[in-house]
Formats: sequence, C-alpha cells, structure tokens
Amino acid sequence: MKPVPTLVALANEHEVRLLHNHGPANRLVDLAGHGTDDHFGHGAGSGPVPDHSSDGRKSRDRFAVQVVGVIEAAWKAGPYERLIIAAPAKMLGALRDALTPDLRAALYADLHKDLLKTPIAELPTHFADVMGP
Repeated sequence: MKPVPTLVALANEHEVRLLHNHGPANRLVDLAGHGTDDHFGHGAGSGPVPDHSSDGRKSRDRFAVQVVGVIEAAWKAGPYERLIIAAPAKMLGALRDALTPDLRAALYADLHKDLLKTPIAELPTHFADVMGP
C-alpha cells in the first residue's frame, strides 16, 4: 500500500511542533523550513495560562490562530494528503475552531494529548490507531 503523506502538529498553549510522515513504518520526522522553525511558541518564561480566566481563553485562542497559520504554511508547501493534530483538550478545541476550511477537510484525526515533549522515537505508539502506512 502506498504511504499517505501526513502532516502532524503537536501543540499546547505555548508551543507547536510539526512533523511529517512520508514513508513506511510510521516514521515521523521533524519538519523544518516552510518559513518557520519546526518549534514555534510564545517564548521561554511565558508560564502557564490559567484556564479559568477570560484572558487565558483569549490568549489560547490567539495562539491557536497563530498555530493554524504555521500549519497552513507547512500544508501549502506539502505535498500532504492528511493532517493529524495532538493537543491538550482545551487547546485542541481552540485549534479546531481556528482551522481553515481546507485544513478542516484534511483533518484525519485529532488526539487530546500533550505530546509536545514526547521523544520522537516514542510518538508512533501514540499514533498507531490513526496513522497508516
């Protein structure tokens, strides 16, 4: 079976990391270029944003829009056929709301997990149910 080029975005409320899979055995590779680093965020020392505050929701929503911009730039530089996003539940909701129609159509799976700091070698086990050949 032919591998399906997949763009994977790992995000939390402060950072995003893009990876891709173009080959066999669910091998994920850090994505660099596309006008941004493979790791993008608010910067060190920004600290956690309290989920209960209105300002926290606004900050999360603003960052989600930025993250979607980074994902869209990588998507356009493709070629990708599907998108997978992993983020904590509240950030995942903000990302879903911010997705463009094209990215929404390409969204193959989303996982409510914070995998941003997970070593790349351990990521395939988290995506085993959603990432095919």
